[in-house]
Amino acid sequence: MLDVYQEVQALFEKHRILNFRSRPVTRKYCFDQHSDKELIPGESQYLKVLYNFSDKELPRDLSGNTFSQVFGTRSSALELFLLKNRLNGPCWLSIQGAVPAPSRMSWCKSEFVVESRKLVSVLEEQPASPPLLAMSLNLKTVVDPKTKHHSIVMISWLIHRNGRSLPRDFFSFLLVSMDAETVGVDKLERFTVARKLPGIPWPFDLAQTLKGAGLEASVKLCDGERELLSFFFALVGKLDPDVLIGHNISAFDMDLLFSRAEEFKILGSFSRIGRLERKK
Repeated sequence: MLDVYQEVQALFEKHRILNFRSRPVTRKYCFDQHSDKELIPGESQYLKVLYNFSDKELPRDLSGNTFSQVFGTRSSALELFLLKNRLNGPCWLSIQGAVPAPSRMSWCKSEFVVESRKLVSVLEEQPASPPLLAMSLNLKTVVDPKTKHHSIVMISWLIHRNGRSLPRDFFSFLLVSMDAETVGVDKLERFTVARKLPGIPWPFDLAQTLKGAGLEASVKLCDGERELLSFFFALVGKLDPDVLIGHNISAFDMDLLFSRAEEFKILGSFSRIGRLERKK
């Protein structure tokens, strides 16, 4: 293993990775074998190497005289944290030695940091799951005849409501239970934000029709798509939903919201859909 270490050390110097740690470990290989490569033994000794995520990524196809393949060169810090701490999904955690974060990185109300991932662990006895705020989305689009791209003309959403006030402005919600049946599923908060199409005015009796149907407080009318998107992202920030639901939402709606936000240079507002704060 010494010859492997010496070659790896030389390669790291070549890639300007000056600080790293390594030690021999025994690992099992569980992936499919590739016919174009030398067969990888089911269990063998490897050189485990740790270096800073701020350093340059090593090539995935890297090989040398003393080794034929490397693993984990594309693994992110988040991926390794989840795997090493066995965070297999939503769960309660024990976090020791947490202190307030010196700078803000997310839209969360509170942020803390710890010195090591080993101070974070899954509780052996899990309390009841917290209720979730679920938002169901529906987007309506048109295709621009010039660019052939979709643009958004209306966004509607539903949220459970039960009259229990939460510190989220004028909204009150019924949170969705993860452990039992959700009660009061017939109490829904509905809202729609829509915009005018270019060159087409609103119907002359639209305001009167909305008022007659009792919907004047549930519909927001905008002059353009940028205003529509800004209003929607701001409202998502206030509601702070835990779950977004929609038809084909991951394959179309989220991509479209991102691309339109990018078009209008409001990607910072788009990040309100998630937890991490992004400026651009």
